[in-house]
Amino acid sequence: MKLRIKCDVQSEVILQRRLELKTGDRNFTFDIGPDGIWNCLTVLASIKDPSKVRWGTEDSKGPRSSNQAPFSIVGEFEDGIVECVIEDIQGLESALSIYMPLRQINWRYPETEVIFEEDDERTLGHLGPVSVSRAKPSPSKVAEKAFVSIVGIALKAQSLTVVASFWREGENDWIAGKFINAFFNYYSVLEGLYGNGKTKNAQVKEEMLKSPELLAQIEKFNKGNHPIQHLVQLAKMMNVREIPTAEQLVNLLVLARGRLHHFQNNPNREQGSPLVHDRYEGIAYLARQLAHGSILDLMARAPA
Repeated sequence: MKLRIKCDVQSEVILQRRLELKTGDRNFTFDIGPDGIWNCLTVLASIKDPSKVRWGTEDSKGPRSSNQAPFSIVGEFEDGIVECVIEDIQGLESALSIYMPLRQINWRYPETEVIFEEDDERTLGHLGPVSVSRAKPSPSKVAEKAFVSIVGIALKAQSLTVVASFWREGENDWIAGKFINAFFNYYSVLEGLYGNGKTKNAQVKEEMLKSPELLAQIEKFNKGNHPIQHLVQLAKMMNVREIPTAEQLVNLLVLARGRLHHFQNNPNREQGSPLVHDRYEGIAYLARQLAHGSILDLMARAPA
């Protein structure tokens, strides 16, 4: 029994042919497109304890609603095998990018499958490869009247051009799943609007807490409805169970900025890196909401 993990690759690496490399209990396949460019990596890993694998479909039990599927999907592996394969892929991505134009191996959203061999017992219904992906925003239909109105507002708000450019870059990073980069861009909006030129953490925090506009955005955030996973991450970072105060949220933003800005290459300390973007989705979401609301308010108040 083997675990197969397949990842899309973004590169400008031209290979003469499809390559396969076997090392230990892993088999790495480097596939190319019609243009010869390396565009896919597949890893086959031996599963040492097949008894811990449950991969397939099983019939739903009990009553079900009209829109509920008659079966559920089950995907369980022996502990650590998926993480171990992903670590190998991360190592390849980081090392190969030093020597060749490799932009990304998309290990965050791979296609996963269990390969059953002749003597392997199936206890569940057949299930082929399962893919996950990060949803991109759907196209947004904007009425002509609204579009013209927004263009008019934009032309009158040129003083916000630089600040809004950080927001735009933050959105590009957010959609790409680069939440640490997104956080930095959203935070730059907040520090630029409310930091009053200060750079030291304590001074920036003091200036931000003096701003009625930022405090109003925080109050609005605390009263809003937000994805639960983001709130859970924020609560864990602040170690709070109740609605956080403005001071707690501002302190979190400022401390996170300082922590993520520095890297010590210390394996015993949790730090930001391109490998752990997902851990900072919650703090990026907070900064995103506050930055967006702040820019919208300022544009609405732009002189006619």
